[in-house]
Amino acid sequence: MNLDGAHEKDSERDEGDLDKRIRLETVTKRWDDPPAVDGISFDVSPGQFVILLGPSGCGKSTTLRMIAGLEQASSGNILIGDRDVTWLPPGDRGISMVFQSYALFPHLSVADNIVFGLRSRKVPKPERRERLNLVANLVDLEAYLDRKPAQLSGGQRQRVALARAIISEHPICLMDEPLSNLDARLRGEMRREIKALQERLGMTVIYVTHDQVEAMSMGDRVILMQAGRIVQDGTPDELYERPASAFAASFIGSPAMNLVRLVAAEEGAVIEGEPRVPVAESAAGGGLLGIRPEEIEVHAGASGVSAEVLDEEYLGADTILRLAVGNQVLRARLPGRPEVTRGSPCRLSWPLDKAHLFDADGERRDDLSLLAFTASETPHGSDAGSRAASKAGNPPGNPRVATSDPGVSP
Repeated sequence: MNLDGAHEKDSERDEGDLDKRIRLETVTKRWDDPPAVDGISFDVSPGQFVILLGPSGCGKSTTLRMIAGLEQASSGNILIGDRDVTWLPPGDRGISMVFQSYALFPHLSVADNIVFGLRSRKVPKPERRERLNLVANLVDLEAYLDRKPAQLSGGQRQRVALARAIISEHPICLMDEPLSNLDARLRGEMRREIKALQERLGMTVIYVTHDQVEAMSMGDRVILMQAGRIVQDGTPDELYERPASAFAASFIGSPAMNLVRLVAAEEGAVIEGEPRVPVAESAAGGGLLGIRPEEIEVHAGASGVSAEVLDEEYLGADTILRLAVGNQVLRARLPGRPEVTRGSPCRLSWPLDKAHLFDADGERRDDLSLLAFTASETPHGSDAGSRAASKAGNPPGNPRVATSDPGVSP
């Protein structure tokens, strides 16, 4: 075995991986006050698929454009590999980019659009042809190379834009909301295709979107932004299971996490307008309780938080109930179509390890304790529980609707 040769190959691989790394150090973009991007820092490892997620105006696209060199950072450093590219023009950064609008030349064929960058760089014609055939096969465009963009569907145009990025053989690809112009079915298909291509080619991808479905299904890592700053940086699971703030909790999930106001009472913090059942220690008063709709159990037992059904939204596989608790409104996601009646009373409960507490500023508070539910008076008279049971029912296989609370004897 030629060990020297093996070491040389490892060294080449390490250098190649280094070219795929992106690092931002306290980068700011300021047109006016407040800044569009405010001193953000993050490090993207080689081969990662990283999502920049957030609402319109949060600074995610501006961040991407600064990495690409299309916007100049006001301060801070941008590094690709071991090079500081903060002041380099886009063409010298070794990246490719896919835009929301596809940015195809309408007068050129699919083939000419794909190889346009190679022709500009004076890549020899035989090599252009070879790389074109390879990439066209990769994105399933072989039958469309002679067509013009106007003769393609939205999904096919997006494949042309992807092929143009791939054929450049740059190790980094930046994508700015590339699927927002497609219908829901095509978006689903293209999500799978982009992720599969990224894994197959080992590219580092930074992908901007406001769509949490794209973020959760495609990203190895999600960087959530708000008002020019990073709110949370973690895996999709981490953002979903342990949101760092009320904003993060409300942005991830559909329907969004319920965030209800708490007020301090004698025995602990209660949901505002529902003083009978403490749900957290008193110090949580003035803050927020967060529970995801799919974690709420609706039942007719004698314990839990009193609620009233406001309405339902049937979605086929499941149903979204809107529920009044005190002067707050919550949503619960139940499987199937439970038989409920508008105005019927019920009780709500949830696993303690699935609930979250936030302070008045919206910051997560892991130092505060949640309380287990205790029995309290049945709302609206002693027969309300039986009325709720008869109205709510207990469909077979539905773990979210129970005729009684398992912790209370009938």
